[in-house]
Amino acid sequence: IEEDNDRILGAQILGPHAEEVINIFAIAIRLGLKAGEIKQAIFSYPTNSSDISYML
Repeated sequence: IEEDNDRILGAQILGPHAEEVINIFAIAIRLGLKAGEIKQAIFSYPTNSSDISYML
């Protein structure tokens, strides 16, 4: 995450169901979303994607 503007520059995920979570980061990077915008997103719970806000 770039400190100046909170932009997501890249992501690495290791573990079970990593393919589910990494796609969220890929979309965020492609759309130029900021970490704060992803933290505000609502993900279904309980899923692996619901942990993204804690990863940022």
